[in-house]
Amino acid sequence: MAYLYDAWDFPYLIADEGITSDGLFSSNCTINSYDALSKWGVLLEKESIALLMTPPPLKEVLENDEPTDDGVILYDNAKVDKRKLSVTFILVAKTPAEALTKFNLFQAELFAGRFTLKVPSINMKFRLLYQSCATYRPWYEGISKLVLNVVEPDPTNRG
Repeated sequence: MAYLYDAWDFPYLIADEGITSDGLFSSNCTINSYDALSKWGVLLEKESIALLMTPPPLKEVLENDEPTDDGVILYDNAKVDKRKLSVTFILVAKTPAEALTKFNLFQAELFAGRFTLKVPSINMKFRLLYQSCATYRPWYEGISKLVLNVVEPDPTNRG
């Protein structure tokens, strides 16, 4: 499903595969195996794709500061730590009523807690846990903006 909008100045928000040259939107992600654009009218913001690709942090290195030994003993068994992210979605709709319906359906999916976000342009899948919506900009001229706070509990599990 695609949407046509007149001369808006927000294509920079949407990844290159999310908007076509003729002004039609095309999906740039799936959530729990559903096409996010056709099911909820949402697209992943371009900067969020870059954020998702950022390497995760490592857990703090274990050390033993034995008082009878010089220096410190470091145990370099590096392990990847969880990540806390703020991921931005753009919700597109033709009317405020359509936007509210899509928003409520999307919110219900998020309230399930865990969800899988697949981004085909980078061929990656992220298993995320929804925590909160940091920012919600209500529908105006066809778009709404949601900034979701999520956790990626195990960044090594992306298969």
